[in-house]
Amino acid sequence: MVYGIQCVVTLGLLICMSIQDIRKKQISLWLLLVLAGFSVVMAIISGWSENEIKKQIFVRALLGMLPGGIMVLFGKLSGGALGEGDGYTTVTLGIQLGIFSVIECLLQGMVLSGVYSGILLLTGKGNRKDAIPFLPFLTAGYAIFLVVTAIDRI
Repeated sequence: MVYGIQCVVTLGLLICMSIQDIRKKQISLWLLLVLAGFSVVMAIISGWSENEIKKQIFVRALLGMLPGGIMVLFGKLSGGALGEGDGYTTVTLGIQLGIFSVIECLLQGMVLSGVYSGILLLTGKGNRKDAIPFLPFLTAGYAIFLVVTAIDRI
C-alpha cells in the first residue's frame, strides 16, 4: 500500500516537472523541494517497513544520492550542458530508490533520450548542438522501472 502511494505520487511529481522542463527549460524549485521532502519521508517509512536500522536507511539514501550528485557536478563543470535540475531530481529519486535502482532509471532515460536525439538528427529536425530536456526521459525511465518492478513482483 505504502509502495503504491510512493510510486503514484513520485510519478505524478515527475510528470509535472517534466512538463515544466519541456515548456520552460527549467524546473520549479518548490516541486523539487516537495519531491525531496517526500523522498526523505518515503525512505524512512520504507526502511522501517523493511526492518532496516537507522544507519542502513541513511547509508542507502546517501549512496542513492551519489549518481545525482555526480550529475550536478558535471553540470557545473560543463557550464550547464547537463541541467542542474536533472541532477537535483536524480538526487531526490536516489534517496527513495537507492543507488542501483536510480542508476537503472538513469540508464533507461539515457537510452530513450539517445533514441530521440538520433531521430531528430536523422529527420533533420535538430543538430548535435541542440539542447533537449532530460527530465521527461528520466520520468519515462522511472515509469519503465515501475513496470519492470511490478512484473518481477508477480
